[in-house]
Amino acid sequence: LCAFASRYSSDCASNSARLQTVYYPSGAKEEAGLAVGGDSAIGGPGGMLGSRVGRWTAWYEDGVKKWEGDYLHSLRGGLRTGLWVYWHPNGVVAATGLYDHDYLDGVWIFTAKTGKEVARCDFSKGSGRYVENHVGGGKKMEGQFDRNMPNGTWTLWWPNGQKQAEGTCRSGSEDGLWTFWTDRGEF
Repeated sequence: LCAFASRYSSDCASNSARLQTVYYPSGAKEEAGLAVGGDSAIGGPGGMLGSRVGRWTAWYEDGVKKWEGDYLHSLRGGLRTGLWVYWHPNGVVAATGLYDHDYLDGVWIFTAKTGKEVARCDFSKGSGRYVENHVGGGKKMEGQFDRNMPNGTWTLWWPNGQKQAEGTCRSGSEDGLWTFWTDRGEF
């Protein structure tokens, strides 16, 4: 019963952890790791690939690492857990931090494509205050996360310190009226 789309490969060992590899249409490796069972939808129709478990790695199409971290088995397809690392397309680390049952947890460090730290945030079960600075200094954006999504009032600033935008997010999306300013402080 290993009728996988051409994008996926598996050793087809039923009821045990098996190596899964996902490929880009170009044939380049996109993701690889272990999966168990077949009742989750990480692989496409009918959840052919199962639940992610253990260490998974993803790459950009040019072979540069994209992210790497561990999964706990779950009926939802695997929950991110422990230390995770994300990379920018140029190979510089973009973010590092911990997950607890798929929620941001503990201190997360975010960097610009240059490698300069732009944010250090402390999360608890996906909730916490996010404050990011411009690479050259000064606040860039600030707002609250709730269950891994932007929620509440968010404010953005231009590099010169002028307010750029302000509005409300609800469950990760812009909600209601947002106000925008030019870099000279004009509406």
